[in-house]
Amino acid sequence: AASWGMPPGRFAMATALTGPRPPATMAGRERMPHGRLIHHEFPTTGELSNTLLGELGAELLRRLSAGATHESRKAFEKHLLLLTRLHELADACMETPENRLAVAHFAAHFRFLRHCWLRHGVPFQGAVHVDIGCGSVNPLARLFTHVLLGVRKGIGVDLDVAPPDAESAHCLARLASAAVLDPASLFGDAPVRGDAVLANLAGFDLPKLRAGDPSGIDPARLELRQAPIEATGLATASVDVTVSNSVLEHVQDVDAALAELARITKPGGFGVHGIDTIDHRWYGEPHLHPLEFLTVDASERVVAGSNRVRLVEFPALFRRHGFEVVDHWSDNPVVIPPAFRARMVEPWRSMPDAQLDQTWGQALVRRI
Repeated sequence: AASWGMPPGRFAMATALTGPRPPATMAGRERMPHGRLIHHEFPTTGELSNTLLGELGAELLRRLSAGATHESRKAFEKHLLLLTRLHELADACMETPENRLAVAHFAAHFRFLRHCWLRHGVPFQGAVHVDIGCGSVNPLARLFTHVLLGVRKGIGVDLDVAPPDAESAHCLARLASAAVLDPASLFGDAPVRGDAVLANLAGFDLPKLRAGDPSGIDPARLELRQAPIEATGLATASVDVTVSNSVLEHVQDVDAALAELARITKPGGFGVHGIDTIDHRWYGEPHLHPLEFLTVDASERVVAGSNRVRLVEFPALFRRHGFEVVDHWSDNPVVIPPAFRARMVEPWRSMPDAQLDQTWGQALVRRI
């Protein structure tokens, strides 16, 4: 062992949750690289059965961060197998739309965009796309999925931004891998070929992204700007498509935001906007009614971070600023019991259920 740079009698853990995986299980046995078949069992202890998953994970993370060592080759192989199984299960659990670093998250975001692309001709190849309110968590990932389809330049705009970090770089690498190897996992039934995706990645250093190095991002293709939505600083009529997700319900002045989007969008250009009109406190406090903020004095313009503009009001707002609504989806209905309606304030108390009960909307608009 010493001749190979490893301390005699002890085998250092070279990889933890990343790296090569051992061969597949064969009837409860593992075939190791040297050809031996070894039985591995992973007994559990009742002492840990009531321990919270978060606590177990935190302890495992602490031990791995401290550097794991092993007394024998057999122990090393056993723990590698254990980590491999943990890795596989963790990967499966993490592939959910709620995880902002998962392929499933961006696949869910792309469903309405795919519809707009295939049915209404929203341009990707060679176009300029702007993500309004891209956020500080993984700010360029959604635009990166557009770049994978040939967008020439993607620009993320947000007042609260931070440069992409190692986690963001890893996410971009995963998205690129999914788009090349299994396009349907990200783009559904859209006609996307892996070889075309590779061609669209010119300028990006994928090995750097895989290593967690954000310098692998091509700044000529993806740009991050710190600016308010009402004053992006972008040139007039310079953008083919603007996108936003759960943003327009938060701006204090919707008219000012839409006026800026109208200014930067080319005539005939598009906007694709997802709007969440639920009281956002409900996500952390489910005992509240999803429209609880409609019981607060209407003189307050913004309540709990939301402007309380209803979905049915947005078409008129878009038209006021030179957009036509081309298509829309709505979902997430809520029930409005009579007792709750009695607590609501005007003008919402007098609005019929049909104007209030759909709380999530996606709209495709076109600049006239």
